[in-house]
Formats: sequence, C-alpha cells, structure tokens
Amino acid sequence: MCVFQEQKKYENEETASKTAWKKTILNNQHKLFQRLEPKLRDVSKIAGDITQSVSLSQGMERKKVIEQIRSMYKVDLSASRHWQELVQQLTHDRAVWHDPELYPSSWQLDPTEGPNRERRRLQRCYLTIPNKYILRDRQKPQETVIPPLSYLLEDRTHSSYSSTVKDKAASECIRVNRRCINVAPARETVGEILLGKTGMYFLEDKAADTVESISLNGETEAASFSWTYEEIKEVHKRWWQLRDNAVEIFLTNGRTLLLAFDNTKVRDDVYHNILANNLPNLLEYGNINALTHLWCTGQITNFEYLTHLNKHAGRSFNDLMQYPVFPFILRDYTSETLDLTEPTIYRTLSKPIAVQSKEKEDRYVNNYKYLEDEYCKGDREDDPMPPVQPYHYGSHYSNSGTVLHFLVRMPPFTKMFLAYQDQSFDIPDRTFHSMNTTWRLSSYESMTDVKELIPEFFYLPEFLVNREGFDFGVRQNGERVNHVNLPPWARNDSRLFILIHRQALESDHVSQTICHWIDLVFGYKQKGRAAVQAINVFHPATYFGMDVSAVEDPVQRRALETMIKTYGQTPRQLFQSAHVSRPGSRLLMEGELPAAMGLLVQFAFRETRESQKENAYPSPLPWIRGLKWGEYVGSPSASDPSVCFSQPHGERFGSLQALPTRAICGLSWKFCLMMIYSKEQGVRSMHSTDIQWSAILSWGYADNILRLKSKQSEPPVNFIQCSELHQVTSCAWVPDSCQLFTGSKCGVITAYSTRFTNNT
Repeated sequence: MCVFQEQKKYENEETASKTAWKKTILNNQHKLFQRLEPKLRDVSKIAGDITQSVSLSQGMERKKVIEQIRSMYKVDLSASRHWQELVQQLTHDRAVWHDPELYPSSWQLDPTEGPNRERRRLQRCYLTIPNKYILRDRQKPQETVIPPLSYLLEDRTHSSYSSTVKDKAASECIRVNRRCINVAPARETVGEILLGKTGMYFLEDKAADTVESISLNGETEAASFSWTYEEIKEVHKRWWQLRDNAVEIFLTNGRTLLLAFDNTKVRDDVYHNILANNLPNLLEYGNINALTHLWCTGQITNFEYLTHLNKHAGRSFNDLMQYPVFPFILRDYTSETLDLTEPTIYRTLSKPIAVQSKEKEDRYVNNYKYLEDEYCKGDREDDPMPPVQPYHYGSHYSNSGTVLHFLVRMPPFTKMFLAYQDQSFDIPDRTFHSMNTTWRLSSYESMTDVKELIPEFFYLPEFLVNREGFDFGVRQNGERVNHVNLPPWARNDSRLFILIHRQALESDHVSQTICHWIDLVFGYKQKGRAAVQAINVFHPATYFGMDVSAVEDPVQRRALETMIKTYGQTPRQLFQSAHVSRPGSRLLMEGELPAAMGLLVQFAFRETRESQKENAYPSPLPWIRGLKWGEYVGSPSASDPSVCFSQPHGERFGSLQALPTRAICGLSWKFCLMMIYSKEQGVRSMHSTDIQWSAILSWGYADNILRLKSKQSEPPVNFIQCSELHQVTSCAWVPDSCQLFTGSKCGVITAYSTRFTNNT
C-alpha cells in the first residue's frame, strides 16, 4: 500500500514537472517568434517583391511575344488580302489573265439595297450545290475550286476579316457591350454588339451554333463585321419573332443589319446609345401622314409607297418571316393581249387574296364560326391542346416558305430552300412553275394557299429564269419544271413581264383601289371586328403580342414557338381608320433651282395636257393597251419642253444633268456638278429636296489636277492630284454615297469616297 502511494506521488510530480517544462518551452518559443517576426515580415516582403518583379517581367516578355506574333500574323493576313485583291483585279472576266475554269461562272443576288429598296445587283459566285440537284446537261465536274496563286497563299479571308474587326474593336474605347443575334436570311449568328467612339462592331460568338451561309467565294461568310457612325443612314426599332426586341440599321452603302436582343429594355438601351452619337448622315424619317400625303398628291409611285409602308411596318429583307409583302395585282394570266385600262383584268383589292370568289368566302366564314363555337366551349379534358381564338385562315400570306418558294431559282435562296425542304426540292407540281397556276391556287382553288407576292415581281426578272439549270423534276402532265411559265401577253420574256406588271401596279385603277388592300394588310381591317367582317383573320400565332413565356406546358410552348417561326407574321398596324384613296390623275409640280448655284440653263416641263386622249400616241407594245411612255425629252406622251430661261454662252455644252429638283443643268464637257442634298424625310420628294452644298469639278489641265469651284466669286481650288499615268477624261458624282468616279484615257476607273461637313 505504501509502495503504491509513493509511486502515485512520483507520477504526479513528474506530470507537474513536464507541464512546467512545456510551458517554459512555449514561452521561450513565443518570445523567440516575437523577436523574429519583424525579420520574417521583411523576408516575406522581399520574397513577394522578387516574385512580383519576376512575374511582371515574365508577363511583359510574354506580352511582347504575343504582340510580335499578332503583328506578324496581321502583316501576313494583310499581305495575303492584298495579294487576293490583286489576283481578283487581274483575273476577273474582263481582265488580262482571266481563266474561265477558275473564275466563278454562277450568279447570285447581292443583298445591297438600291433606290426604293430594290435589290437588283447580281454578283458572281461559286455554285456549291451538288450535281444531283442540277440538270444532267448543265452539270459541272464536282472538283474543289483552287483559286489562282493558292499554292502561295493560304485562303484565310474569313479569319482575316474577323481578326481585323477584333483588332479594331480592341483599339477602341468601348462604351456599350450587349449580347445579341445578327439575323440574316441564311443564318442567325449569336454574338456581341460593341459601341465605340467612332463606330460599331459585331463579334461572332465562336462557341455558338450558327447556320452556315455561302458567300461570293463559296466559303463561310464572315460573321464579324464593323461600321462607322458616318455610315449609318437610318435606325429603326423592329420586332423579331413577334417580340419588340430588335433594331434594324440601314447603312449608306445599301446594306442593312437586323440585330435582336434579349428583351425590349436592352434593345431600347442600345437604340438610344446609337442615336446619342454623332450620325452625320442620319435621315430624319418622316411620319406616316407625310408619306401618305406624298402618295396622294402623286409625288411618289404606288411601288415607292408600298415599299415605305413595308419599312414602316417593320418588314425586312433580313428576316424571311417578315419579308416585304406586295399584292397580287392582275387576274388575267391567259390572254394574248392586255388592256391596262380595263378594270376586269385586275384582282379585287378590297378582298383578301383567298376570297376572290364568293364560294370560298362562305367556306372561310363557316370555318371561323366553327372555331368560334369551339373556343366558347373552353378546355376539354380529352384534348391536349387548348382551343385557340377563331380565325379564317390557318396559313399566312407571307412567310419564309412563301419567299423561298418564289425565289427558288435565285442563289443564294436555292440553298436556303434545300435546307428548308430537308435537302430536296419540292414536288414538281407544287414548285413555283406558272404565274397562272399560282394565281389560281391563291385566289380560288386551294383552301390553304393564300400567298401574296414579294417585291421582286415588280423589278427583278432574273428570279423567274432557271439560269443555273436546277433540276426541279417533271410534273404529272409530263412537263419539266424549268423557267416560270409566263402569261401569253408577256411573250415568254421575263423582263417584259416585269415591265408590264410594274405598269399594272402604277395604273389608274390600282392607284384608286390599292387603299383597300392597305386597309387589309397595314390598316384597320387587320384586327378586331373589321377584320372579321372583311374575312381577314389569321391564326393567333401570327399576331404581335403572342406571349410564349406565359405558356407553362413545355410541349405547348414548343408548339407555339414553332408556329411563330413557320406560320408567318402579320405586319405592324399603321392605320386605325380607312385609308384615303388616291385621285386617278397624277399631280405633277415643277421644282425650282436655287439661284445661288448660278447654273447656265434651266428647262421646265409643262404638265401633260389633261385633255390629251389616250389614243393620241401609240402604245410601246401593240398588244398591251394602256402602257405609259417614260418621262424623258421626246417622249410621245409628253408635250414639247419650253425654254423658260436662256443665256448665251461661249462654248457648247458637254452634258445635261437632271436634278431631283426637276431642273436640268447644262455643263461644259470638262465640268462635273457635285451636290449634296439636305436630310430628307426618308422618301424621295420633288418638293423636300434642298441643296445643301454644290460645286463645279473641272479637269483637263496640263498638271492633271482636278479643281473644285464652290463660289462664283472665288477661283477654283486644287482638289485631287491624279497620277500622271491616268489622264482624266471624264468624272461622275454620286450624291447619295458621296462618291466621285474618274475615268482615265487608259481605261482605268477610280472611285473616291469623300466626307462632307458643314464647312468642307
């Protein structure tokens, strides 16, 4: 017992001793760390400084290497681009080293818009459609096209352009950066829109899936691009997929851009930020009432008026679901002759295209009543889809299928059609093959085909011709589908058909009745009770305001989204009451030339005498009555011009130049008139065109300098020093784009882009 106690005592003493020892050691360590802590901080600071210095040096070296690589890459791309431009200049079909086997032989429609939004220009392209879609006798070897000098240069046009855009954006002070979708007919490209100090940039999102589109050289089209604020001509708010979330930008070079954003708030923010910049060429687009007044007084044509109504209503060439819509005009596609003064040859413009006959009216009215009864009954448990609001037509007069149906012969729409039809052409009997068949189906034979026309029917004959030799198959009657079968009165000539069709659109009968069609498409008969009475109600998924996000069921939501993307989209409503009609006789008013210009001669044309009878002059085509001659000096339909002012001059005139002010300027053969007009209301008008600046350009001097004279009291000033190798022999000025073209004796044409400010 005693031994156990001694042992216990010893263990307690040992434990206490250990505890004291540990405490002493810890105290000593703590004191040591306190003494060493400043040293540790100094060492850590020195180590951090060294690490930071090394890291910074490495970063700077890495940056130098990257910049060097990028610089070399840019130089390489620039050299490659210049080589390709030089090759293109020297190998095109009029150049000295043209090779027909390497140069593209097909044609496609260029998206550039000209006056009145007409897209007429065709450009060379490589046809990248497989031979199985082409007639056997028109097929070409399916070989990879090797551009000239390709063994020296790698074709990096796409990466070169995108890289250039990114470099430009990187050097800018970017103020606004928003996600958006660039909407084009063949592709919807996800990316970012950047607003800088001098311009705007769209950068493609490489990770996003986009529909491939084909450019002129057959390669994938560059999806990143840029433009300066000086290039912006118009900016408009737009719908996209029936949501108010897009903006469309019109450029001075004729190109347009449709950008769709996530919501209205983001779109409005971008829209206001664009307008907040200095946009020197921005047109102040007039209101709809001013536009209607110009039309009513005969200052713009029916075609121009419909074009501007389409623009006001948000119709865009960039979105096939919102393509501009034009009316069927004629109903006679079978006669050998045509009388444009006879009302019976025209379609009834006061009724939708589908109800041109009384029999079909009753069927559509009954269809509406049935759907109205079903809608009133409400939901049924055995029906997975809820009832929709009643409508007359389950299809629409304009959608992507309709546009591609008409333009199937015209690249690049041919490839879009094949993608739309699951890589095949349509059934031959259903393919657009005859004007008469298309009219019959739309007007009274089909209950589902309610197509109206597209603008190309009034200015572009090429889309009616199977120029590339596509194999559309053979119809049930044994007839091969090739060119579009035209009415006998067109004499199988597509150009003649377009010219006559355009004059039919401008006829007195159409001028007086087109207001009823405008009521149906853009006006008060588009919606509500007036639309029901006019038999003009379409599926609810074609009207603005269809809220997809409000549909909870995912199946129903996907179905509704598909409807919006395929059924068609009704234009924005422009008029709330009946549209005014236009008088039959056209009003012509003379313009006056500003006295400050000091022009040499001015002619004014007397109006065509109202008492002049139609048969007082022959028709341009004997089998077409009612055709009008053009407005030009010597036109059989115009009276003789009278001189209202004249002044003797020392030399003969080299040219007479017509001005938008309805005046004519006489110039010496070495003179060119340069003028810039004030901002119009977005519509060509004979009265609102004011001359903001004018000057006379002269050439033919011994020093080969072009000289400019803007004031009569001052001597001309040197403007452009031309090369000694290019002796200038002619000049032309394009006021819309501020471009000057000079032609030289050796055959070279040079284009100069000029900038105009208030002073210079």
